[in-house]
Amino acid sequence: MELFINKISHYLPDSVVPNSYFKEVNGLDDEWIYSRTGIKNRSKAAANENTNTMGIKAVDLATTDLPYPMEEIDLIIAATYSPYDTVATPAHMVQRRYHIEHAKCVSVSSACSSFINAMEIAQGYFALGKATKALIIGAEHNTAYANENDPQSGHLWGDGAVAFFVSAGNYSGHDPRIIDIYTQGLGHIGKAAEAVYLRPQNGGIGMPEGRDVFINEAKILQGLYANPHVVNVLDFFYDNETAYMVMEYIQGQTINDYMKKEKHTVSIRMANQMLREIGEALEQIHQNMLLHRDISPDNIMITPNGQFKLIDFGATRTYALSNPLSMSIFVKPGFAPIEQYSRTGHQGPWTDIYALCATYYYMVTGEKPPSAPDRQNGIRLTPLAYKNSNVSASLSRAVERGMRKNYRERQKTVSQFLEETGINNTNTETVTQNGQAFLCLQNQQNAVVGKWPFSGTQLTIGRKDSGVACDIYLNDSQISSRHCMVTYNPANRQFSVTNYSGNHTYVRDRILEKGQTAYLKPGDWFYMQTKLERFIFFVEVQ
Repeated sequence: MELFINKISHYLPDSVVPNSYFKEVNGLDDEWIYSRTGIKNRSKAAANENTNTMGIKAVDLATTDLPYPMEEIDLIIAATYSPYDTVATPAHMVQRRYHIEHAKCVSVSSACSSFINAMEIAQGYFALGKATKALIIGAEHNTAYANENDPQSGHLWGDGAVAFFVSAGNYSGHDPRIIDIYTQGLGHIGKAAEAVYLRPQNGGIGMPEGRDVFINEAKILQGLYANPHVVNVLDFFYDNETAYMVMEYIQGQTINDYMKKEKHTVSIRMANQMLREIGEALEQIHQNMLLHRDISPDNIMITPNGQFKLIDFGATRTYALSNPLSMSIFVKPGFAPIEQYSRTGHQGPWTDIYALCATYYYMVTGEKPPSAPDRQNGIRLTPLAYKNSNVSASLSRAVERGMRKNYRERQKTVSQFLEETGINNTNTETVTQNGQAFLCLQNQQNAVVGKWPFSGTQLTIGRKDSGVACDIYLNDSQISSRHCMVTYNPANRQFSVTNYSGNHTYVRDRILEKGQTAYLKPGDWFYMQTKLERFIFFVEVQ
């Protein structure tokens, strides 16, 4: 049965939401969203708009030059998985608006395939001789159910409607012909039941997680191996229908054990060091779209050399803030914010920030903060300045903001929090004490063939004669114009390398994908591999 397209029209709401909007909402910037989705903007329905109103507007825009009267339409199909009304669908509302008396009205909801299934239904009606002219309305109002704060999927959803007029005959003589329609049900092998849902009365649009996502999280955590303040993931595997992570054994003691054995509180210097080191580790974890969700004095180790290390990623989840199934209730009273007491709580970087600040509060006061439910019931959090006068005013304000009951009032990112604390302000004394940092290039025989000092905090590596300004140039066509950047933090003698190239950068033989960052300690190495040569770099402090 042949189908011909007689007219197509669409309607988009006036409100346009650019990618830049999400920077303050969930921490994702324009480049990150566009590189992964191809999305630059999305339309958002106004308060008085829904799938019915948008569907009608799409049809209205097509009626001026339709090759036949609207009254001749004998089949109207609505395709939507985000309906305003499950009884009065866009099909019924359009029939009512245009007084199409003899049309049959059908509504189909089959997720992303709703529209193509609607087209298939029209094909079936035509083949049976039950209709000759069909109006197919596709309309979605995703923002009514989506959570913009969700960094995993909040940026994916938009609103709009389209109207297709199709017939069994070629009315204009040049109507586009639909050659065939191919559909296939994949429910028996797909992951729709666990991967995506829309429950209007239970959390809206969600993307639950399963075993495969756990493994993906393990892979991401394994990529953080170079961060000296994160426990290393050594391996991950399936067995007994369960996924497992193998982590390194850490020598030392937890903050909780240290405070019980050594003293009631710790020094401000030591507590600030914890904030800086664990905060920087969390920033990298969040950049990889993970939440720790169990930061506490029990899950931060103090190693024999005096470094802090974040452990126990058993509660870790990928961002899924609107998802009640993926975000299980997992709390430690005093350290967990109120959103963790609910399966539908809006969890994000601010959730870990709260726990980090609560841990700091415990370290410098010797007292565990009141639990989030107690605070909701009126028990006040005593300001840090009243508990320990040695805490600076800026740091006290930053910590108290990070522990606000309302997540919207906390810092959105760890970097924002650390900036407010002022503890990352590096002075000349620290730089002198830590020595001069260098980035070194060695050949295959381990001989140093190039050495560049960090006069500032970063060095960029790129291809020679590319026209892009870099600090270090490599003469190889497979090196990108701006291949990677190495950053040095003199406050903790820590380096990081960020890859900007699709040709990859390798850290200890592991691929660093485009946009990813790995942390390095003095003596650690990384390289770029081309057809002609392997460029091996290492970092050192003298």
